[in-house]
This record gives sequence, C-alpha cells and structure tokens, in this order.
Amino acid sequence: MDDKITIQALKYGDHLHYEWTTRLLEKNETHIFVLGEYGRKLNHYTKQKIFTVDNWTIEFFSFDLWFTVSADVVNGKINQYYCNINEPAKINGNTVSFVDLDLDLIQRNGEWKVIDEDEFEINSHRYNYPEELIMRSKKELNILQDRIKNNKFPFDGSMERFIESIPWKMLVSKIVNPEEINKAKLLLYRELFEPLGMSQDTQDHLKTTGMEHYFVCILNGLIIGVMVLVVDDKKVELHHAAVSKEYRGQGVGKKLWREVYRYSMSEGIRNIELYSRDTAINFWKTIGFREANAEWLEVDSFVKHNIRHKKMEISI
Repeated sequence: MDDKITIQALKYGDHLHYEWTTRLLEKNETHIFVLGEYGRKLNHYTKQKIFTVDNWTIEFFSFDLWFTVSADVVNGKINQYYCNINEPAKINGNTVSFVDLDLDLIQRNGEWKVIDEDEFEINSHRYNYPEELIMRSKKELNILQDRIKNNKFPFDGSMERFIESIPWKMLVSKIVNPEEINKAKLLLYRELFEPLGMSQDTQDHLKTTGMEHYFVCILNGLIIGVMVLVVDDKKVELHHAAVSKEYRGQGVGKKLWREVYRYSMSEGIRNIELYSRDTAINFWKTIGFREANAEWLEVDSFVKHNIRHKKMEISI
C-alpha cells in the first residue's frame, strides 16, 4: 500500500497555492492524519519557489471541519501549532486538497494568536469572496478557538500520540560553516558555562593555541552534542565536549568520539590529551582515556563551584 499523501493548498477559485508530500498516519471517513517529514520540499506556486522544511510535523485535515492543524515536533515534543481556516478538505486517491481562507491561528511559546487578518482582507477582494464566506470564515475561527480552549478533538492529545511514529535521524560530522560553529559554541556555553553563571565569552578566555576542529551530533537539524579538537605543532587536545542534557545517556558522546577518532587516524594523529572535569572522568575512561597523573588541577573560575580537573590522554 502506498502511504504517500500529497497535500495541496488552494486559493479560492481552486488556484493551486502550494503543495508538499507527507506520509499517512491515520485515515477514516471524517479526517486524515499525516506526517510531514524532515527535509521535505514545499512547492510554493504563488511565490514560484521551492522551500525545504527542516522540521517534522504532524498534520490534521478534516473532511467536515473548517480548519487544518500542523504541529511542529522538536526534541520529541510539539513546540508549535499552526491552524488554517479553510473549507473542509477533500480527498481524491492519494491527494488531499483544501481551500485556504487566509485566517490563521498559531500557538508559539504556549500563547495562541490570530495572524494574517490583513491577508484575509486583501484576498477577500482579490478573489471576490462571497459575503457569506467572509462571515463563515470569521465564525469558524471563533469555533476553532473554542475547540482549543475546551481541549476538543484534535486538541485532546490526538496529535501527540503520533510523535512515536517519527523516525528520528541522527548525523555526526565535522563542521566548518561559521554559522554552524556558532551554534555549536552556543550549545557549549549553555551546557558547560551558563549553569555556573559564567559569561558567554568564557570559551574565548579558555582558548588554547592551535587550529580548532568542531565535531557535532545533529538530530533532525538540531545540534545536540559537540566536541572540539585543537591541533597545533606540539600537541593535540580535546578541548571542549558537551551533550544537551535531554540527550545524555543515549550514546551521543560515544558517537562523537568515534568521529573524532576516525578523523584523527586519517590525519596521522596518534596522541590526544584533555582536561576532564571530575564529573566526566568515568566517561572518558570508558572510551579508552587514562589519567596522565594523579594530580588534580584547580582552576580558579571552577574551584568556587567545587569543580576540579584532571589531565587525561589516549594513544590511538
């Protein structure tokens, strides 16, 4: 059975607006749920452009209700809802289409807000909306707001039950793009220094000499782990390493190390050292690092937080 479902958004008068391909989750006589996959292409015919959508969405289309719902899923949770006011969707084979009536209701950061009222006003004249359609659209927006307020279907947990259907994709690689490196630095700051009340330029103050090489673990476009290898003529140091707290204990650190190890071997690097916080020593030992000596290093900015460091090393 073909589970690919094409979604077509139309403007009034059945003008093709944009379309994208999804995967079927559930279908019955009254509605259909589909999964918008990470990296899908959205063909926007009105703007004559093709967009890449870098997130997963659980989407709802009703054959008798006047709205659609698209729920963005990030880190295993729904972090945004986007609802269109539209004529009830129609299904023809593997194609679902609906006439978009411009008014949108979105939820970001827990707050619901009506948007595109100006677009509704403009298009009501451009496409000659009948007066009864204008009134019906406004009425359906109020009905949708009431449905959300009272946790009625599909805002009753029906969207969330499909989160487990998402096949999360994880990628580990070395990055060179400045924008991506800045994102990696932000994760390091958030996980290593911000909890200690340190400033965002702490990484610069702790910087050592040599060329920095950034390795990241990316889950569906989001950086969730970072390791920084610093190479100069005298030594090679694994200078910073961190994994987002919500993904710890899932093997992310080991995946990152395997990529660092592979790169180091290809570059002829045979010895790597690092200075581990006392809380991370056991992790480094599990991947082959050993304590270089028994001495603890006390760095002023960390001692007040009861954090000590120890030099570790590995031969590869």
